Amino acid sequence: LNNLFGITVFSLLIPFAKSRIPMDMNPLTYDAYRILGSLFLGMSIFLLAKIFAHIVGKKVENQFVLFVSTVLLTISLARILHLSMILSLLTLGIASRNCDRKHILLEFDFKWGSRLAFIILFVVTGIQLNIKGLISSAMIVVTFILVRSFAKAIGVWLFSKKSRITGQQTFAISLALTPMAGIAMGMASTLTDFNENLGQEMSMIIASVVAILHILGPIATQYAFLRVGEAFK
Repeated sequence: LNNLFGITVFSLLIPFAKSRIPMDMNPLTYDAYRILGSLFLGMSIFLLAKIFAHIVGKKVENQFVLFVSTVLLTISLARILHLSMILSLLTLGIASRNCDRKHILLEFDFKWGSRLAFIILFVVTGIQLNIKGLISSAMIVVTFILVRSFAKAIGVWLFSKKSRITGQQTFAISLALTPMAGIAMGMASTLTDFNENLGQEMSMIIASVVAILHILGPIATQYAFLRVGEAFK
């Protein structure tokens, strides 16, 4: 849900940061086109995947090829149609998980593949980092991290009574939300496609924040589990 809301708000705001808008649309029209089009594309690819899944059957090898093909097709069509790749892929994933009532599509455990994805994410983050730029933007990076952490803590605190959680649990959940998803790098990359100068500045800031939180995040999460007795030293 966090990613879904984040991508949706990002898609709504990105036209106002663009130096150019594809297809000569006004920002509001492009907002509607981008969000609704991405949702439609994701659902269409899901329906297409179900049809082909019926044909290839429940064989792991065949469905793995189908999975890779649908992801690549979604990315290609999203770029051609000037839609959000991230929102289209997220829609495809949500539909595959919740709308496949007969479980025609198989689930995959990527095992070592998921570790490779983390390695690639760290490499991509490192490529975006510029030491001189990091030093000059240090105050912005620190402020970003503090504001983000404060906002998440406030959000948890506001709903703590409604959720019937204790003060200690509220504090622990706030700490557990410290890690930052790599999807932020994808958003920064998308911004670069439409406004190169702003995108490059944001990419450097986001990459710096992601790099720092990839170090602090696991430590904060482990401490949160220890505080509520759900892990052992």
